[in-house]
Amino acid sequence: MPVHSRRSLGRHAFTRHATARHLLGPGLLLLAALLPVAARAQDDLPAIEVSGPTEGIFGQRLTFTATARNCTAAENGWGWSTTSGHVIGANNAAVVDVIWSTTGQMTVRAANSGCGPAVGRLRVTIHPNTPPLVAAFTSAPAAPVAGEAVTFTSTASGGITSQLWDFGDGATASGAQASHTFSSGGSYTVSLAVAGPGCAPAPFCEASASQLLVVGEPEPPPPPRQYLFGALRKRSGDTVRALPLLLYNPDQQPMDLLLRFVAVGSARGSEHAASLTLEPNRTLRLDDPLHALFGLLDATGVVVVEGASIGGVLPAAQLESLDESVAATAAPRRTGQLVAALGGSAKAGAGQRQVLVGLRQDASSRTVLWLHSPGDGARVDLVYRDLDGVELGRLSGFTVAPWGVRQVAPARHPLPAGFAGRFTVEVLVESGEVLTAAQLTSTKPAAVVYVAGETR
Repeated sequence: MPVHSRRSLGRHAFTRHATARHLLGPGLLLLAALLPVAARAQDDLPAIEVSGPTEGIFGQRLTFTATARNCTAAENGWGWSTTSGHVIGANNAAVVDVIWSTTGQMTVRAANSGCGPAVGRLRVTIHPNTPPLVAAFTSAPAAPVAGEAVTFTSTASGGITSQLWDFGDGATASGAQASHTFSSGGSYTVSLAVAGPGCAPAPFCEASASQLLVVGEPEPPPPPRQYLFGALRKRSGDTVRALPLLLYNPDQQPMDLLLRFVAVGSARGSEHAASLTLEPNRTLRLDDPLHALFGLLDATGVVVVEGASIGGVLPAAQLESLDESVAATAAPRRTGQLVAALGGSAKAGAGQRQVLVGLRQDASSRTVLWLHSPGDGARVDLVYRDLDGVELGRLSGFTVAPWGVRQVAPARHPLPAGFAGRFTVEVLVESGEVLTAAQLTSTKPAAVVYVAGETR
């Protein structure tokens, strides 16, 4: 035992270190020194490595290869063994095929006479004799839009026990068929995951497929079908001149209609409005619509009829003379002709023009123009031409208020003094949208003709 009191400081430090060596013991010190050597020696020992598939199915022929390490393998000195498997062909080759007649966890072993006791092992999972799963699906419609239901149908094959859908927007579903509605347009990755019994790794129990689905934005709802026609109610003594209104619903469902009357010179906000429901296949005739619908006694302007159905309200207008003094005892006297109303689709926008043909101004004929803006107002130029195309005059910068009506009376036409004859009017739209019509009145014979503007 060291005596600390008889050593110098330096030797004292050495003595304390020596004491630690003494306490560790010579056996443990030797073991610690030999560990790295043993590890190196283990790495140098002969070894066999087996490579090949780690999964297969019942009855499937699997190929395995053995290689030697740290030893020289004898060419025909190989030996193979398996758990419940059958080695096909020569058992002494480095490469063999194995077939299993049972399922479960198996082991393939290989040894070589040139490598001593070394044995290589590989664990293999054998699955039931079912075909691999294949995931696939279809969708319809091919080009869906947001808000439209999409049907997904699985066409997967194999021993399927479950099918799970992921629509790419956080929603999921299960089953062979699923329906999903995307709330907004965009690109979505839709996935189908299928699984079989046992749930071993793919492809024998799990498979998946994905498709990129582009969902478009829905078309904006069509604007209400809109019809426009000139209307008047003039009372003189016992005689009322009115423009009857006929409406027909060709649909198989009731149709809700909105009717507005815009007086000449008025703007949006000052119109009169009424609503009615037209039953399927019903024709409604209003002999005096301005009074029946709006309570008007004397007015001139435009009636706008709007219906949500694209199938369309089909209104028609007829100018008639009604003698109220004899209405109770005899049939009213009626004259005039039936005229189709202007549809909202006939309007012209900025850069377009509408053409009114067949107009006439002379001693027995008068022409009145009507312009209506079915929106935020319009600014137009009216160009008058004779039948040879020569310009007779024009009204420039003619404005129509939002949802307003403007009338061009016979005295306002920019025709040359003393002009008598036929002419055409071009309505050139600078801004906004406009619907145009003309009312041609003849006194010899008494007749009224309506001309609708054609967009060109």
